[in-house]
Amino acid sequence: MTIGLQGRQALAISRAVTAEPSLIRTLYHGTTRASAQALCGGGKVDLARCSQFSDFGRGFYMTSNPDQARTWATVVAGRPRNVDTNGAAVIATRVDFSDLSKLRILAFANTWAKQDYNGFWSVIEWCRKGNKLPDPGRRNEPWDIVIGQVAYTWGPARPREVFSAYDQVAFVSDRSLDLLTKQGFWLV
Repeated sequence: MTIGLQGRQALAISRAVTAEPSLIRTLYHGTTRASAQALCGGGKVDLARCSQFSDFGRGFYMTSNPDQARTWATVVAGRPRNVDTNGAAVIATRVDFSDLSKLRILAFANTWAKQDYNGFWSVIEWCRKGNKLPDPGRRNEPWDIVIGQVAYTWGPARPREVFSAYDQVAFVSDRSLDLLTKQGFWLV
């Protein structure tokens, strides 16, 4: 179902997520209006078209923060290659977290990220250079979902900083994308 909402209607969707059952969550994806219409109109995410230079490599990135998605939608829609995509939009998607037990998930603890005790910054640096997400245990079973904070800066010569109020859930395999139930979108 496609929802083209703005203002109060979009806020109502954001507030409605607090009444969800405990294992079902709404995640948001900031994009262009044209992409939102295509995805919510029955289209599928093509991971091959996703950027390989993101924090956790190639994937479909979502957040639990609708404001973060709105900000990202504005950034994406403002890029020169997207000038003819009719503006910015946020897609709302429901995920049943009880289904995640079937997948390989890499989650980074927020409090340990700055010191890199859990490898967060090593993964960011590796993936932002365009490298493929490291294979867990070299078993030829790649990760399906990666969860963590959003890196603001990275690299050996720069301080390690994250956006403290932002999070990201990267769906990095086709089987992880099957868990997403699109609710619709609203215009930014």
